[in-house]
Amino acid sequence: MTMTAHAPAHRSPAPASASPFAALGDRLVQLGLALQNGESTIEQLVPLAKACGLDLRIKVVEDGFRADKA
Repeated sequence: MTMTAHAPAHRSPAPASASPFAALGDRLVQLGLALQNGESTIEQLVPLAKACGLDLRIKVVEDGFRADKA
């Protein structure tokens, strides 16, 4: 499977004076926007998730519905 995407523009990191929670919030917003973008690739999502302290795991499974059985 091949996926292509245009990653949303990354905003500049939170200022040094911003609280750790504000910086995390900014990173979560960036991840959320990328997840909502149907053209984001796994290669783009993994580092965004990692920056939030998340381990993104994606599993591809066969769909139970097959047109030839209908």
